Amino acid sequence: MINATPSSPLLDLATSIKILLMIIFIIILIVGSTYLMLKARKIEFKTTKRVLQGYASFGFCFSATRVFFLISTYEGRINPQTEQTAFYNNIAVVSAYAVTMASIVFIFLVVERFILVHKPVFATIALISFCVDIVALVFTFLNLMFGTMSPKDLANFIQTALSPILGLAICVLYIIIIRNSAGSVKRKAIETFVGVFLLLLGIVLDISAFDSLLGTSIFNAIRLVTTPALFIIGVLIVFHSIK
Repeated sequence: MINATPSSPLLDLATSIKILLMIIFIIILIVGSTYLMLKARKIEFKTTKRVLQGYASFGFCFSATRVFFLISTYEGRINPQTEQTAFYNNIAVVSAYAVTMASIVFIFLVVERFILVHKPVFATIALISFCVDIVALVFTFLNLMFGTMSPKDLANFIQTALSPILGLAICVLYIIIIRNSAGSVKRKAIETFVGVFLLLLGIVLDISAFDSLLGTSIFNAIRLVTTPALFIIGVLIVFHSIK
């Protein structure tokens, strides 16, 4: 997520670099996901087809997530802070949270249903979270509250609470895949695990709480640039492992 950070020349530069790298990341995601989707159309074996389609769907959804966050950044940086600006900003952020959960649903479906072949427990949890985010998005459009909590705060709470759990779960599932495979399959599983881990690490570093925690320090500037770099490296590794 690209948030409003404490102002300083160093952070302004880091934010600009981050935005540029995020745009590159989005392009890589869209191109790579399109390639996987086209490749899946040529494959007759159902499981392989579904795996490729699942990874491609994850890529499309996650690219949409970054686009929504870029829109949020544009609204916050370019337009004056008005009630209308806050309204559009909230829609963009809650939409990003919802699409993020959709992408997580796809990645868990690939791993749980088509690779490990068991009940999609974590995919179901992510799906429930996605439904909550959709409700929050509807409430945002209607300008309604969840008691004393705004829809944006609810979506942010769901994201913050479940992201570490689901992130740990996907890592454990990939470790199981690695342990149960051999040869080229094991190598590809290890590559995919490394790529996914870097993506998850980038998501963790992108948590908005770091802005207030690190302030205008050089560590915050490093974090801003490191996040999209991890995204780019991680997704390139994932695409290379499943090409």
